[in-house]
Amino acid sequence: MQEYNVIIRVIGAYSHRRVALVERFNKTLSKILYKIQYAVESISSDPKLIRAWVRYLPEAINYLNNYPTRLIREPGSKKWGLEPVKAIALERVKSRPSTKYKRPVGKDEIALKKGDTVRYLLANAEWEGGMEAVRRSTDPTFSPSLHKIRKVVVIKNEPVLYYLGSDDDEYPPSRGFVREELMLIADPEKVGRPPQRSSTLSPQ
Repeated sequence: MQEYNVIIRVIGAYSHRRVALVERFNKTLSKILYKIQYAVESISSDPKLIRAWVRYLPEAINYLNNYPTRLIREPGSKKWGLEPVKAIALERVKSRPSTKYKRPVGKDEIALKKGDTVRYLLANAEWEGGMEAVRRSTDPTFSPSLHKIRKVVVIKNEPVLYYLGSDDDEYPPSRGFVREELMLIADPEKVGRPPQRSSTLSPQ
């Protein structure tokens, strides 16, 4: 990994959005394996067969690794669809987005500027430090705290990605945001600044 300058990303335990590729692979793998599992359980009630799918796991992974992925291709090739086992051996691959956006993206997008002040869209229970699967009706939609845009990443045919944080930012979010997840604050001086994390009142 050091030879190819591969960056290892560390993510939160409940941040499923940051491992979207892994989650998508797991979903596809589960569909294949559980078809086998349900078929076995429909013809037998033997408790020993509850984990019958484990036997077929290597075959299913081998099938997916050798099945062409329609969104990638080898540089110089006009044909879309490349097997993951071949893509891994290449230094670069060409890719195309899986989503057709209904607005300008990339260089055509009207982007926010580095240094702009924004609030960001909170994940479920993020302000309280909880799991993404949990949300309360009293949770705020956007972060009560203000943050400055630290970095703007522009990639062809992809939405502009924004990273937040500054030298005086105590708790900057580590993930990136697209434009729809940010609320631009035109005049930050007129906006109050609450504490960056909610705290419980100690009994007197």
